[in-house]
Amino acid sequence: MGRKHLEEITLLRGLAIIGVVAIHSHPPPLSLGFLGLNKLYIEELSKFSVPLFIFISGLVLTFRYTGETIVYTDFLKRRFEKILIPYLAWSGIYLLYRYLYKSETFSLFAIAKKFLIGSAYFHLYYVFLILQFYLLFPLFLRLIQRFKNRKTALLSIAAALNLIFIAFYESTLLIPERLPRRIFIFWIFYFIMGALIGRDLKDNKRSAADKIPYKLLIPFFAASLIYLLAPVGLPLGNKMDIFWLMKKTFFYAALFSLLSYKLASESNFPTHNIALKPITSLGKYSLGIYLAHLIILEPLSTIILNRNLLFILTLSIAWFFTKTVSNLPYGHLLVGKINNSDT
Repeated sequence: MGRKHLEEITLLRGLAIIGVVAIHSHPPPLSLGFLGLNKLYIEELSKFSVPLFIFISGLVLTFRYTGETIVYTDFLKRRFEKILIPYLAWSGIYLLYRYLYKSETFSLFAIAKKFLIGSAYFHLYYVFLILQFYLLFPLFLRLIQRFKNRKTALLSIAAALNLIFIAFYESTLLIPERLPRRIFIFWIFYFIMGALIGRDLKDNKRSAADKIPYKLLIPFFAASLIYLLAPVGLPLGNKMDIFWLMKKTFFYAALFSLLSYKLASESNFPTHNIALKPITSLGKYSLGIYLAHLIILEPLSTIILNRNLLFILTLSIAWFFTKTVSNLPYGHLLVGKINNSDT
């Protein structure tokens, strides 16, 4: 992947990690007064974050491996070395944190289960989720190749699958939230959309995102914003803990990912631009920030009541921690390898 594409991806990762920390810094409010609506809007607007991470993974993996012979064991080894070891380390850290800080106790079976399914702490589900995409990636790549000249059809199928599963989740109380967020099929559209763009980049073609004019994309994105935010506080739309994979979030997150990629790829901003440098630096250390931020945020939240200040401090401390640890011998075992485009 060329330098320009790497800079674009790093910028997108920076946006995604900002969204993650913003969500966790602004939990659903207890009331829908002015400040409560402010918190809820921040939480809603930040829900592009995990879909954007998955979009990036599809793009980068497909760009890297299109036209290559994948040795499955080597492929998995590289993926797992990057993310699995830090995940296991942080799972242990968070279980210890829950025991010491929250006085929670677990049986050996419960501990093993939490390591296995990414439930040592609630945000670690993402690692369990992304490992599924790694395991299935050779099949996805074959699918992308087969639909090389029918990209619209493949994207439509992926969108339909996503929306069908989301509709099923929304229509029943039988499925707990913790289950669908861990299953790849509920996120497959974002991965496929990124993969199709990565395939075009590999062929040095303009992607569908590049071909969509702003005069078409921006009105659709504005409509998704209205759909996302308008029901907040109204009798039919006052569900406080709105899950990432609701239909209204799906449209917003998909269009946000597309628009942010388009802006990053078409802009002439160098990433050392003073306005973008903080975001690209966050993107560079995004894995470590993601894994570490909650163990920083929660203790801070007991002494810092201003949620915006809490967000800034958590993001800054997590960034500084990850950057420092990454420079230590074997630091990558805790925060992942830095400057690794092959993710």
